Amino acid sequence: MREEDWDSLAEVLHPDVVWHLMGTPGFSMRGRDNYLWRVRMGGVGCRRPGRVLRSQETFNGKHILELEDTSGLRVLDIMRLEDGRIREEWQLVMRTPE
Repeated sequence: MREEDWDSLAEVLHPDVVWHLMGTPGFSMRGRDNYLWRVRMGGVGCRRPGRVLRSQETFNGKHILELEDTSGLRVLDIMRLEDGRIREEWQLVMRTPE
């Protein structure tokens, strides 16, 4: 995402990926094309990638990332992989920059 390499991003997304944006308002969307469209357009929930602050794989195979985007927003991402691709993602903005 940082290099805007959409072809490489598409390769790591499951064709039927589900992205849950939690918060107010929260919503979910399904499908690789929808995911890529929203990221390209910079719509709601799309953050400019900054840096990974922490990451951990859980006992049930989910990956948890705490990120800080380029504006200083803290974001929690939880991803479930299937066949080596992102199958489901939950994203929550945790804290705004001070």
